[in-house]
Amino acid sequence: VDVLPELDDNIEVTVNEKELTMQTFCSGGPGGQHQNKTQSGVRLIYNYKGTEVRGESRTERSQPKNYANALALLK
Repeated sequence: VDVLPELDDNIEVTVNEKELTMQTFCSGGPGGQHQNKTQSGVRLIYNYKGTEVRGESRTERSQPKNYANALALLK
């Protein structure tokens, strides 16, 4: 169980796109025709002053939605 605070969308956090790395992966699931074929999971790695901060999402079925979720977690 993870306990995370809910943050307002009013907080402005800027992420430098040059320091952001995106990795995609198969997000798994119960099976089916597209099992291990679609790369819908997204992991964002932010290299900030020598440290790596990671945000990962695999809850949605589409890569853009998972990207938005991972970016929100990263911020």
